Formats: sequence, structure tokens, C-alpha cells
Amino acid sequence: MRKRRLFISIGILILIILLLILRSCYLRRRAEEERLIKPYWCQVYFGPTEPGDKKGLDNKLTELISQAEKSVQSAFYDLDLQNVTDALLDAHREGVEIGLVTDSDNITSQIEQLREAGIKVVEDERGAIMHDKFCIVDERYVWTGSFNVTENGAYKNDNNVVLIDSKELAQNFLAEFEEMYKDKEFGPSSPDNTNNPELTISGFEVETYFSPEDKPQEAVLEELEKAKKSIYFAAFSFTDDKIGDLMIEKHKEGIEVSGVFEKRQISRYSEYEKMRGEGMDVYLDANRYIMHHKFIIIDKEVVITGSYNFTTSAKSRNDENLLIIRDPKIAKIYYKEFLRLREAAKSAES
Repeated sequence: MRKRRLFISIGILILIILLLILRSCYLRRRAEEERLIKPYWCQVYFGPTEPGDKKGLDNKLTELISQAEKSVQSAFYDLDLQNVTDALLDAHREGVEIGLVTDSDNITSQIEQLREAGIKVVEDERGAIMHDKFCIVDERYVWTGSFNVTENGAYKNDNNVVLIDSKELAQNFLAEFEEMYKDKEFGPSSPDNTNNPELTISGFEVETYFSPEDKPQEAVLEELEKAKKSIYFAAFSFTDDKIGDLMIEKHKEGIEVSGVFEKRQISRYSEYEKMRGEGMDVYLDANRYIMHHKFIIIDKEVVITGSYNFTTSAKSRNDENLLIIRDPKIAKIYYKEFLRLREAAKSAES
């Protein structure tokens, strides 16, 4: 009788252990599946939001950093968000490799905190700007867009970010990061070494361009030339005559061209007055702070986005990054944001 009870107890104990092992395996697998990115291959985020909002760009970025296992390599034009700084410091303390490239004109107290903790920060040390805004996590996840990692960028200004799970895309951004971080090559001295300029990710085409070396202006012009139905854009700074003139030409061909300009950037060099003079559907933004987007939507199928302003400086002098994403679902998400901006601009104008 005792032996029977002993065998039963041992059997129950073994069953419990097996169940715990199975549960642990299930939870690990589920955590890996949900680790950083939801099922769709490209996540899109917009700001601004209120501080503390879980959907805010700052919190999405801290979430990404906090889940890093090996490395976080970033090129941020500006960084003054303390929660992002704390996430980088926490990851550093946990043994994650942290590297940062930034612009010499934007050395904040947060940058100094990183340096004091032993994190290497590389400045561009030149007159033109290191204007990139990207983060690579574990050489797999790429975060990029118009978002400067600042309080204004998160809580006041209109911005967009894409988060993409692709080792091949990450290699493109890693090569750009390392040429600045390790070799201190910036602007026109940057080598043309993008490994995978044209990719297919989950069945959708993605092109990567870094400025000046990859000539993103030419890529933008080529995409605009293909437009058959519509061109929508939101532009913080838009002074590039070639891009502006092609949009005017497309308007005259009967293609719908509509855009929103950041009002504080309007000058005699801006494309805004030329387009208004042609009777085009363009507006000044309604954000009382800054409309910081730099995106174009073509035929509601293609999105162009990144750090790249449509200017001569972005084309020839600055370090910039730009993606061309051919996915109607992503284009629809950006189009919804464009409509929000345009309706607000129309209301402010009337």
C-alpha cells in the first residue's frame, strides 16, 4: 500500500514537472513571437502624444530598447528624452552593447549621462549636420522616421516612425552606423556601401537610401515620375526645385497632387508659393508647434519616408536616411495621417 502511494506521488510529481516545463516552453515561444513586433512586417507610429501615453513614440522606443538582448546602435540627430536615456543606461548595465552617433550641435545633458556611464558617443564634428534618426536593435529590428528623440519630438511635433523586422534591412543601417561610429566618415566622405539597397520583406519591396552617397533625390524623382493617380505629401522643409517642379508638372498632367507644408519653414526658397501660384491643393500646417513629417504617398501604394527633408542640404551635405516602401496597407496608414493633417490645415485656413 505504501509503495503504491509512493508511486502515485512520484507520478504526480513527474506530471507536475512536465507540465511546468511545457508551460515554460510555451511562454518562451510566445514571448519570442511577440517580442518586439506584432505580426505585420512593418509597424507605423505617429506623434505627438501626451507624456506617459503607451502609444507615444518615446514609449515605443523605450519598449524596443528594453527588449534588446545583444545590441542597440543608434544615430540620433538630437536626444533629450530622459526615459529613452534611462532605457539605454539600463540596457548598458545589463550587458547590452550600446553605441550612439549624434550631431555635434546637440550635446545635451542626456548625452553626457551616457558618456559618464561608459557608453561611446561619436559626434560628427562638422558644419553640416548628422541628421539621421534610426535605431538598430540586435542587428534585426530597424526603427526610423522623422522623429527626433526629444520632448518636442514626442509631445509637441507631428512625426512618424516605422519599425521593421528584417536582418537584411538592419545590415544596411548597420553599415551606415559603423561608417560614422567606427570610421568617422560623414556626409560627402561616406562610402557607397549599402549592402541590400533593394529588398523584399514579407512579399513587399523596400528600398534603402543614405544621403549623400546613395543619391536619394534621384530615387524620389524616379518614384514621382511613375505616379499615375495621386501624390500626397507632408513636408517640414521643402526647397528642392527639382522635386517641386516635377510635382507641378504632374499636377498639370491631371494627377492629383496635394500637400501640407510646415508654416515656419516658408521662405522665398520654399516650393509652397510656386505651388499655390499653380492652383495646387497645398496648405500650411495647423500644429501650433511643428509639423515635422517628411513623407510622400504615391498612388496610395508607395510611401517615401525617413529623416530626409526635400532640400539641397539633405541631398548634398547632411547625413540622412530614406526608405521607399511599396505596400498599399502601409500607404493607407500614411494616407489617413495625411488626411488628418490636411483637414486641420484647411480648418485653420478658413
